[in-house]
Amino acid sequence: MPANYLNSTHSESIFVQKLLIILHTGLGRKVLFGDSFKGYSKGALVQEYKMEPDNLKKILSSYLA
Repeated sequence: MPANYLNSTHSESIFVQKLLIILHTGLGRKVLFGDSFKGYSKGALVQEYKMEPDNLKKILSSYLA
């Protein structure tokens, strides 16, 4: 059994309660947590907005493609 099995599968774990995606880039990171999307560059917040469910696939494909 992997060391993080309980953290990743337990019903009270944040990883099964909300969508969580973190993409590290050369200058910062993009974070999607639940319906909140934030972009950071050099440690500073540069972009923030609420995700609409119908836009989720479009936005994710633009960053993960």
